[in-house]
Amino acid sequence: MHPGPVPRGHVTITWTLHAKQAPEHIRETWAGTSWIVEVMATGSRDGKPFHATHLFLTSLRTTPEALLQLVRDRWSIEG
Repeated sequence: MHPGPVPRGHVTITWTLHAKQAPEHIRETWAGTSWIVEVMATGSRDGKPFHATHLFLTSLRTTPEALLQLVRDRWSIEG
């Protein structure tokens, strides 16, 4: 999933999310886990390029689109 760049002041971010349902051995080890999620943010900050990759296990039972929105909302609060 790749929604395109999001300008924020002197920052432009492109978010990409890959999610897959957690396999059984992960669900057995971490009870309640439903998704393995990789979120990548690339863009520029004050004219300098950056790239960040974050990996998550989550118990949320939702769609990959909703997961990406939750992550973007959370990071916009912290930014």
